[in-house]
Amino acid sequence: MSSDQGWLESDSEYQGRTAREANEHTIEQSTGSRPSQGWLESATDYSGRISKEASEAIVVDTTGTTPAQGWFESDHDYTDRVAREANECTVETTTGSAPTQGIFESDKNYDTRVRKEANEKIIDRETGSPPRQGWFESDHDYRSRIATEAREATTRSSAGGSSKRVSDGGGTSEHKAPTGFRSLIILGVCGLAVVFGCAPCLSVVGFFLPKNEATPAETKGTPPEKAFTVTSVGKTPNDTPQTEHASIFGRPQPKEQAELHARQQAQEQARILAYQQAQAQEQARILAYQQAQFQAQQLRARQLAQWQAQELRARQQAQWQAQQMRGWQQAQWQSRR
Repeated sequence: MSSDQGWLESDSEYQGRTAREANEHTIEQSTGSRPSQGWLESATDYSGRISKEASEAIVVDTTGTTPAQGWFESDHDYTDRVAREANECTVETTTGSAPTQGIFESDKNYDTRVRKEANEKIIDRETGSPPRQGWFESDHDYRSRIATEAREATTRSSAGGSSKRVSDGGGTSEHKAPTGFRSLIILGVCGLAVVFGCAPCLSVVGFFLPKNEATPAETKGTPPEKAFTVTSVGKTPNDTPQTEHASIFGRPQPKEQAELHARQQAQEQARILAYQQAQAQEQARILAYQQAQFQAQQLRARQLAQWQAQELRARQQAQWQAQQMRGWQQAQWQSRR
């Protein structure tokens, strides 16, 4: 359990909160303004939106060009593509060389590898020591752990190393009420204001409205440091949605999970079909080889039969000539007598 995790906060809620805070910090560093959740925007939609915006921000800061969605590219495919490009930009910015996909490496394995490398580079850059996989730690658990550590490191690095949730003592602290609790308070106070006509109730509503406050760096008149704080994006079939599926740009959306599951099933069926086709081709090659062997045996059998027939005719001719010779000799002997 992390020191920043609340006592009554579950692991999935903590991971979702750190992912949201890291995305907000990345967008704020890139654009200078902190994103806020809309009135009619759910928490899931808000997390998905800032996830995509944070990916686009890191791609723009690295390459200087804004990514654009293709004409025939779905929103899910566009989000995954921008997330992969953001991971590649993170690795390239840290190491100086862009990652490349292997010849026999699938897209899924490549995305997983780049996501893990991006998380490792983020942790190494923020803490000064690269992470290490434990002896009895599986690959999935290791990727989930470094994804959470990368989010924590990115969030703690904001505002000169102080956390946006709780100050370390030297910076300003910001306490943000949960979205659902804040909405209930706003609705309740608005109801009181309508019934009693109480003007102070409106000031209470204004207190709980989302504010775009300036960061400590902006209040001092100095621009915030441009740091690439984006780490892994996307999800793999073996990664749970609450752990590694979107390490910093987390967006747990059931609709996208269903689309991913359908796409995985289609890929599995395609692999099965390809395997069956390969088996059929192998059987066809074996059958062709057997047919060639059978034809060669038949040819050799015909040639042997022809040779035996020639040998038989030659022996018969030799016997006939021998009989002719004996008859001629016998006729000469009789004529001499």
